[in-house]
Amino acid sequence: MHKITTSLFLLALALGGAAQAAPAATGPDVGPVGTGAIAERVLEVKANTRYLNVRNGETVAIRQGERSVTWFVQAAPNVTVVPLSRILPRDGSGQEVLVYIAAGPQYLDF
Repeated sequence: MHKITTSLFLLALALGGAAQAAPAATGPDVGPVGTGAIAERVLEVKANTRYLNVRNGETVAIRQGERSVTWFVQAAPNVTVVPLSRILPRDGSGQEVLVYIAAGPQYLDF
């Protein structure tokens, strides 16, 4: 019994460490965020930026000053707009940028 408990503890410890090494998740409805992926496009957020347009299924790099993040857009079909702060935490500027998500090819009717 002691060996099983020890084995389960070590397994939980290993899985917990792997979860911490994974890219930050933005939620199951918009897709994963990371820093190592190759982006199809680079979107620059400037002081006058109010919105960004992305397509479901694409990978974009979003840059705001010195901060940047790579996002694989995997939004649920009913999610068409999200605040940028869910993808890239706000920088304290007070402005909220919206990200509009267009349907990707996986949702088009043929």
